[in-house]
Amino acid sequence: MATSIKAALPYLNPSSEAIMVALGDQPLISKNLIDDLLVAYETSGKKSLIPYYQGGRGHPVIVDLSFRHEIEEIKGDEGLRGILCRHPDDVLVYQTGDFAVILDLDTPDDYQRLLI
Repeated sequence: MATSIKAALPYLNPSSEAIMVALGDQPLISKNLIDDLLVAYETSGKKSLIPYYQGGRGHPVIVDLSFRHEIEEIKGDEGLRGILCRHPDDVLVYQTGDFAVILDLDTPDDYQRLLI
């Protein structure tokens, strides 16, 4: 996860203020959900957003690029979790009714269950 996030940093538009990290194995993340997350983030005054569904922490997350140096230092499978944990006052916990934020498909069996 860290490698993927850090690999994207050089390609960001220099005027970018934040990044949204979405997982490739979450096929039900919709444009409407992304729009809702962006509006919540932009109006909150917080520097990051984590979506939750029924107590479960999900993705995509949004992190302000004022944390860029910390993002450049992440390692392994940590992703952005460590940064978010170090700055709890900067995190908007966004409660959503959309279970797509916690649904990911890691195996063919996961995919088959989704089809049912």
